Amino acid sequence: MRAVTAMAMAILAAALWVGGCDSGDGGKGGGTDTPSPADTVEETTVPADTRVPEDTPPPGDTGPAPFTTGISAKGYGKYCTSDGDCAGQGLTCFTNGPEDLYALCSSACTDNLDCSEYHTCNLKLGGLEPSKICTVSDYCSPCQDDVQCMLPGMRCLEDTAGAGFCSPPCVPGTPSCDAGSRCVYEVDLEDFYCRPIWGTCLGDGGQCAPCRHDPDCVPGYRCLEMFYSKEKFCSKTCDGGGEDCPGDTACVNGGPAGEPMCYPTWSGQAVPSCYVETEDFCNACIKDFNCLSGICYYSYGGADGGFCSTECVLATDCPEGMSCTARYDLYDNSLAGYACAPIGEGATSCADHLMP
Repeated sequence: MRAVTAMAMAILAAALWVGGCDSGDGGKGGGTDTPSPADTVEETTVPADTRVPEDTPPPGDTGPAPFTTGISAKGYGKYCTSDGDCAGQGLTCFTNGPEDLYALCSSACTDNLDCSEYHTCNLKLGGLEPSKICTVSDYCSPCQDDVQCMLPGMRCLEDTAGAGFCSPPCVPGTPSCDAGSRCVYEVDLEDFYCRPIWGTCLGDGGQCAPCRHDPDCVPGYRCLEMFYSKEKFCSKTCDGGGEDCPGDTACVNGGPAGEPMCYPTWSGQAVPSCYVETEDFCNACIKDFNCLSGICYYSYGGADGGFCSTECVLATDCPEGMSCTARYDLYDNSLAGYACAPIGEGATSCADHLMP
């Protein structure tokens, strides 16, 4: 049995040797149609669901680090009367005296990088001289990242000068933005956010430039805050006659202490706003003079303002989804005419008309 097996193996080996010599080139050697094991390339296909996305960071790389200054927010913004109230966090009580209702625990700063998350470097007035401290960020606070903006939903947007500012989401056609700003649809964020009408949160310091404090205005001007709308703008002081006021303004006793200041005018009357005939259809308004049409429709009873509308006679005079509705004078409730408003079955809001 063993001899038969050995003989069979010998015959098989001889056959394989002869086959290997038959190279197809007359036995002269050279190329072969059969690749050697070392030359063999095995083509494999990775299942589609196991492929690694091209933008996947390499192992150990978690992408850009979250924006942080490494400073804890603990203790910041606490109301205080002395430094002792801020003990434990190494903060100082910034107060202008016992009558200062806004004294708070914070730290001095030069820019936002000196502050913790949810805080930005802002000016605090009072005392011997203004000082810059870290405060809770609000609308128009300067920012570099969303995490610096405190209120829920706030984002850090870029103004027309390329600077970042904190902005909250808003509802178009409603007074959900501060006076002097409008509700704008941000395509990248797919939502509406407040933007300053001026383009930036601070202007050049001249007449009607937006401001936060007097130092934001040029010499001879003050930063006024309107009692009703809370709009802030730079206004020139005047001598009472009005001859020294810029064009389209009048001298009225409207300063913080009743002193004469230059106010904008509309239809021959001084008005408490620098946004005169600036707003188009569906933008929020406080008074008729804010609107290009001269019609501010008060959809919320007039207490908080409304949106700019247009005069109409029939529903067909209005955009689709709006009706021609009576509007009334805020002071004596008399009929003041008819304007387009989103009222009735199938009505659409101003959001539908302000989408890009």
